[in-house]
Amino acid sequence: MVNIESSGHQIGVPDEFSKVAVVLTGRSAHYLSRLCKHFSHKVPANWDDTQGKVLFAMGSCLMSATDTELHVRCIASNIDDLGEILDTMKGHFDRFASKDQLILQWQ
Repeated sequence: MVNIESSGHQIGVPDEFSKVAVVLTGRSAHYLSRLCKHFSHKVPANWDDTQGKVLFAMGSCLMSATDTELHVRCIASNIDDLGEILDTMKGHFDRFASKDQLILQWQ
């Protein structure tokens, strides 16, 4: 079991920046594992069927999968690093999910 709350960053600290995205899909576990497996070749990542965590040098990305949704939360200590993580995650997800015509939209 992956503890997505222990990201190496203190959640809720005022100097923390984060964005979230929720994607409606019945294949959320597939996308979670595909993203984590892909990133694990270059950065630390761990995951199971419902949760995943990717630790980039500049921050982290936490994911959770339900039967109908993929939740993605990216966290960094500054806005520039957050932007880099968001761009990286979006680019990979959008490419992996293009067949299903899904995209990440950050909130």
